[in-house]
Amino acid sequence: MVSITAELGDSVKSRYIEIEGNGLLSRATLWENGSLVIEALDIENENTVLQESFETLETWQLDDKLNWWLSEIATYEG
Repeated sequence: MVSITAELGDSVKSRYIEIEGNGLLSRATLWENGSLVIEALDIENENTVLQESFETLETWQLDDKLNWWLSEIATYEG
């Protein structure tokens, strides 16, 4: 299951993508300043399996980091 939020926040805007599947609950949050936070939790034991922060000032950087995130959660074996 994939969900994408509308723009959230008042003073600092953000948007996130949430993916549930493959035993993980994963979220990528993009802040209006280009900061990207990527997280993934193992649903069964609630352990954090991925948590990274990046500065994505260019579109290609955002694409690169989101593709990396998707490959990490797609190949996860809990």
